[in-house]
Amino acid sequence: MDRDILYFAHLNTKLNDGGLSRNLAFYKYFKDKGAKVQNVFYKNKFRRVLCTIAILRVLFFSKNKIIFIHQGTIIYLFPMSLLKYRHFFNFLFKTLQYISNRNRLIVEVNDLPYEQAIDLELKVDIQDKYFEGALYGLKNCFYIFASQQMNDYVKEMFKIKDNHSEVIINGSTRLDPNDTALEDSYKWINKLQYKCVYAGTLNKGRQIEALIELFATIDHCNLILLGDWGEWLLDYPLPSNVIYLGNKEHAVAQKIVSTCDLGLIQYNADRFYYNLCFPTKISFYLTAGLPVLTTPLTELKSHFGNSECVYFVEFDKWKVFLLSVNPKFISKAKINAKKESIDYEWTSILTSSKFLNT
Repeated sequence: MDRDILYFAHLNTKLNDGGLSRNLAFYKYFKDKGAKVQNVFYKNKFRRVLCTIAILRVLFFSKNKIIFIHQGTIIYLFPMSLLKYRHFFNFLFKTLQYISNRNRLIVEVNDLPYEQAIDLELKVDIQDKYFEGALYGLKNCFYIFASQQMNDYVKEMFKIKDNHSEVIINGSTRLDPNDTALEDSYKWINKLQYKCVYAGTLNKGRQIEALIELFATIDHCNLILLGDWGEWLLDYPLPSNVIYLGNKEHAVAQKIVSTCDLGLIQYNADRFYYNLCFPTKISFYLTAGLPVLTTPLTELKSHFGNSECVYFVEFDKWKVFLLSVNPKFISKAKINAKKESIDYEWTSILTSSKFLNT
């Protein structure tokens, strides 16, 4: 890239989820490229408002620059509670259109909030739908989507030109082979037989209850649950072979996952959004050296249809699959996972992007 690059993100490093992992990867990438990077996250609302004003001033006077901003960062700076007022809504998108006309504006899209809320049984806000329509309707704007299915869906719905969008899937960091020893408080995990792990957001709507009920019927397999939004599990009647560890820092979580035998993605394959997204957790599992058991999700099948370490099984047949697992199977699957993992490290993914490297 010959032009100046302005990069904007909102990074709350105290969180540990797929969105932060993705944003942090882009942040480090642009910083290494010498871009002018700006983390706009502030807990203090007054400083947040001042930051928004300062950024608008910079963007308004920018010309012939490359401006990269996350969709989530736009929502952070202009929350839906503000955009429900027509004057603020119109101001935002007229400003974005003005910026797009004078610069190369690239918006990174990790999620579709409206569609996600419907399928994840969250509160549906019609304002999200209006926001998406205005954002993806910007002329001259470029978009990076986190999955091929998401890219195809938005392009078709909003008639985005082929050369104005690109797919950059969710990756993960490489597991350091010299730093994989578990902390003393987690060494007991090594003694468990057949360790399966679900690492991700644990809020209801992700079939966590169904997963727990399944493992209650499989005595020889253990299930480890890692992630945030799982406080409700503290009062849930967990069977003895299901262990809830809560949310952990990325490095700690990756070490724990690396000691397991199988990473799980139990998402309901009948729900539209689950077939649309590329879960961060599959790259997280693979880079930790784990094979993956998943329901047959459209986006994942398009990437891993020929994989020798990702297994697509209908959820009602998972018990049969898990009962067939043996040490020889696990050993071979882990070898294949390590071979395939390099393609799902952030370094490999970001350096192959046309939008970021031309």
